[in-house]
Amino acid sequence: MLTSDALVTRRVMSTAGDSGGVYSDMPRCLISLGANLGDAQQTLATVLSQLSACEQFHEVRCSALHVTAPIGGPADQPEFCNAAASFQTDLAPLAVLKILRAWEQSFGRERRERWGPRTLDLDLLLYDEQKLSTENLIVPHPRMAFRRFVLAPAVEVAGQMREPHSGLTVQQLWENLNTPPPYVALAGACWIAKQYIAGAVVADLNQRNVPASVSQTRGVTVLGAAEVDDLEHPFVEHFVELAPRLGDDMRTLLATPQRSLISSFWPGEVTLGAELWFRGAAQAAALAACRTAFDGLPQPRLLVYLETGDDLLIFPPGAARPDAEAHARRLRFQRDALDQLLARPHGVPVLRLAADRPEAAIEELTAAVLAMQPTSA
Repeated sequence: MLTSDALVTRRVMSTAGDSGGVYSDMPRCLISLGANLGDAQQTLATVLSQLSACEQFHEVRCSALHVTAPIGGPADQPEFCNAAASFQTDLAPLAVLKILRAWEQSFGRERRERWGPRTLDLDLLLYDEQKLSTENLIVPHPRMAFRRFVLAPAVEVAGQMREPHSGLTVQQLWENLNTPPPYVALAGACWIAKQYIAGAVVADLNQRNVPASVSQTRGVTVLGAAEVDDLEHPFVEHFVELAPRLGDDMRTLLATPQRSLISSFWPGEVTLGAELWFRGAAQAAALAACRTAFDGLPQPRLLVYLETGDDLLIFPPGAARPDAEAHARRLRFQRDALDQLLARPHGVPVLRLAADRPEAAIEELTAAVLAMQPTSA
């Protein structure tokens, strides 16, 4: 962290703290700043001064400057200088973005490659607790919740702002990154995609000398006909035997907290299976098995949801069976239920990726894990 007076702009703080002030009825925005070309520290110091002087931004709070290693993109990039600022404004989100883009262009920003070097990068992270998705702007920023280089400065100026998808404040998101173990869970209706992506990400991390392990024990995707209520039904026996084994595997892998764990299942989706496919005494037994298996396990630092289209809810070639259409129908039902579950704030950051683009998902998830790693002293 850089705290020299030459590098940190003046801070215009609210006279009533986080909860009041002359402009307290205006939306509060949180933005991130980054640069790694030219004199990056001077660039950010200049932009932070511009923010404080801008007539359309009020109650401006500016973080210190942080030097961080680049994540993703081409190799051998220079280190980044990062910062954050929050302010209140009566401008709409797209109008705020227009100002930020104009400032980027004034510093010669060129968008040539993803995660590449840049003279200036300005991102609108939060606009109060609003959710917005357009071609040019997504708010909240879809990757802010697990990026250390974003949260470290953001927590200095907006600790009590809330990220609406997770339901967590910026302070809580920061604490989540610093609470062991470094555990990421994959959820989704296509277990083959989950296993492949989890294994590939762990292999990639280990090649980068980031110790990681993978849990590839297959979770429950679909069990059979809905509303099984017979305790002697083979699907019930299978579930009650499988759930504790999943929990035991997780505990074994989590026993080495200095290694990142990428799990190809999420306990929440296994419990959802118990709720969807069983009734009566069978459901009670299945839910009891889940409690025994998963109680006491930590929440993942990041939950990766592999969004799955209907074309992936099929058997592999050569594995056709007479009830394939019924099987696919049940998979769609469970997929849609998981969609609804994860649409609500869940107390965990969620990264949504496409199951039918596995290589892109591997790149995204590898970068996400690297962005969560603690910085070296």
